[in-house]
Amino acid sequence: MPFTVFSAVYYIFFRRTKTHPAKAVRIISYFFFVAAFLMALFLFILDLIIFIDKRYNTIEYYHSFSLSFLAGNVAFLFLTAIVQAFTTEKEKDWLER
Repeated sequence: MPFTVFSAVYYIFFRRTKTHPAKAVRIISYFFFVAAFLMALFLFILDLIIFIDKRYNTIEYYHSFSLSFLAGNVAFLFLTAIVQAFTTEKEKDWLER
């Protein structure tokens, strides 16, 4: 479940980053999104191997449900969204148009 949710969010951010005006932010964001997606994919495959081999009934044995992984992904997405928001032009208010 976490892999599906985070990979969907990475895809949405990845597509949104294509139109970002700052080239440096685009390059850094692409690098981090690809690295985060590969890490999530690695943990997903590792969890599948653990599930097939051991068949644990609780989520405490699976790496993609660990607090550090989940909190790290949320913090990374939040910080990336803030950086992209601060480096984007401010939209014109309807009164200024």
